Amino acid sequence: MKHFVFYDTEGIIRFTSSAACDSEQVEPDGMSALEVEVLPVGPAQVIDGEVVSYSIPATSLDELKYARRYAMKSARDAEMAAGFTSNALVYDSDQASQVAIQLAAMQALIAVINASAFSVDWTLADNSVETLDKTAMLAVASDLQVMLAAAEAKMQGCRTAIDEATNAAEVAAITWPA
Repeated sequence: MKHFVFYDTEGIIRFTSSAACDSEQVEPDGMSALEVEVLPVGPAQVIDGEVVSYSIPATSLDELKYARRYAMKSARDAEMAAGFTSNALVYDSDQASQVAIQLAAMQALIAVINASAFSVDWTLADNSVETLDKTAMLAVASDLQVMLAAAEAKMQGCRTAIDEATNAAEVAAITWPA
């Protein structure tokens, strides 16, 4: 899995992306891409070809909570894009992969309904290829949904903790669950 940050001429990171190792990233006009080992969590900037994370000084509890929500959303998004395991095989789970899995699962479900054949050669996270029948494809989609739901449940727990925090120390103690 490759991870990229896309930044403007001032080095401000505008968005991030994860893709299969053999994918090439297209840089939007006026932006540059930088491949990174790990996507930054929270605010960051590209300075001299390096990603530099920084904290936003917050003066109120509401600003601290907002900054912590942003950091937790970034951690959730990174977890959702980090891949998942189905039947002991590791699959990509960046946004493009999630859509492809959902579409293939729809085709597999149509094959189940019509009692017709279904087979797809799927490229795994390690770039090996696995042939999936309709049952295996539906299991992959189900396992993807379980992983996404688990990440979203963690996010909901973080949201609740942030909302219930009454001081800066409580907000600072909130971290993304392992």
